[in-house]
Amino acid sequence: MADYVYINDINKKGTMAISKTVFNSIAYFALNRIGIKVSEKGTKKRLKARLYNPIETTIHHGIVHVSVNVDIKKGTDIQDITSKIQNEITTAFLCATEHIPFDIQVKTHAII
Repeated sequence: MADYVYINDINKKGTMAISKTVFNSIAYFALNRIGIKVSEKGTKKRLKARLYNPIETTIHHGIVHVSVNVDIKKGTDIQDITSKIQNEITTAFLCATEHIPFDIQVKTHAII
């Protein structure tokens, strides 16, 4: 699997490489904006959802694949939270890198 996605400049003046670490950082930033953080002791009561494990980002055939596993608080609408996560990451990726294909998978690990 690749570590970088290569983008050709619109003016054909060069190529830019974006690493999977950058996409990981963008995804964490997006989740932080909606109040979802990595599992921490004591966060169970105040968050509607939290990350079960770190975000996994891979690049395969020029497509960025992002996998997010979350724990969701009991009584919270699962579809609402997962779609918010997916939409926020999508928006962040589109703002940062306009035309890179990506796939975002949000999985519910547990109800807390």
